[in-house]
Amino acid sequence: MDFYMELFGPFIGHVLENKAYYIGGLAVGLPFLYFTRKVTIPLILYLLEMSIYLSIIHGIVHLVVRLTAWFKVNSSMKALRPDGTPAEDVDWATPLVEFWDRDLYTPSWLFYMEACFAVIVVILVLRYRPMSTQRKPKPKYNPDGTPISKKEKKRGAEDYLHKYRRRNYEAELREEDEKLRRLENLRRK
Repeated sequence: MDFYMELFGPFIGHVLENKAYYIGGLAVGLPFLYFTRKVTIPLILYLLEMSIYLSIIHGIVHLVVRLTAWFKVNSSMKALRPDGTPAEDVDWATPLVEFWDRDLYTPSWLFYMEACFAVIVVILVLRYRPMSTQRKPKPKYNPDGTPISKKEKKRGAEDYLHKYRRRNYEAELREEDEKLRRLENLRRK
């Protein structure tokens, strides 16, 4: 429990000091989120998913750096110093919590390596997991109340024209049908 209090202590203190601003932000933000929920909720969930992936990459980089430093120190073939410490004491480190502080990365290029990994993760997420907003569901019933069957097949030119919303050709289609009827009547005579 002490670990969590130490971890979230600064955040809880900040919230308690500025609770009026947080309450005002909630009073403005919640109605905005409610009325734009079809776009904002998927966006929030998308950013949450991306932050989970970035946290995993940050944890992996932190673990690899610690393992590499441990392996470098413990597999050194050089003799120990008189005080018992290894001759090549490595101080490679990345911060686990305060990842934005560049001074905590040793050597400093680890920060840029992790930033490159973060960019790669963002590109991969944008490419393979694109965000989609909530769509209006397709109707299950016709305007007259009959259920729409997937097995129904539309027949005829009128249904074809209605399907593709090309109503301007209906008159031309009727004229062609009349011409064909006249030709057949002339042929019969």
